[in-house]
Amino acid sequence: TDAAGLAILALHDRRLVAAVLRAVTDRSTVEDIEGLPPRTADEPVLDWACRCRVSKEQPAQDELRRVRSEADRQLTKAAGAGLVPVAFGDVRYPPLLASIADPPPLLWVRGQLSALVKPAIGIVGSRAATTYALEMARRLAMDLASAGISVVSGLARGVDSSAHRAAVAARG
Repeated sequence: TDAAGLAILALHDRRLVAAVLRAVTDRSTVEDIEGLPPRTADEPVLDWACRCRVSKEQPAQDELRRVRSEADRQLTKAAGAGLVPVAFGDVRYPPLLASIADPPPLLWVRGQLSALVKPAIGIVGSRAATTYALEMARRLAMDLASAGISVVSGLARGVDSSAHRAAVAARG
């Protein structure tokens, strides 16, 4: 989950602070902090977010231990599946993705990390795709992957899956 990755990464970047707030406190933006306790300059973002989330009856340290334990569990599970976390700000993070208004704070990557910085094209479409749409997605993805362009898909049924399978088949 985002909370698990952020528990490990918990950087002081404004976008990561917003992601921590969303994942840990259910607040939607950094500006949505009315009623939250102030954060000191040297307080880790994760510690502050856990302190924001808990009630007076539940110590923040208990919540912090719980979140860190869940993070360790998630990271161990991911490592067992061959997944590598790549945080926003990491040199391996895709530059174009980093430039959008609300980039994901963490990507889970399986395979060649170098693919994250290659030129990429997204192929997405209907889950209830026609035979023609599936074939076009397959052809486009195979040609693009063969040309060294990464094909990005959401892995949903239909067009996305067809594109993804074709890109992998073309060693993309």
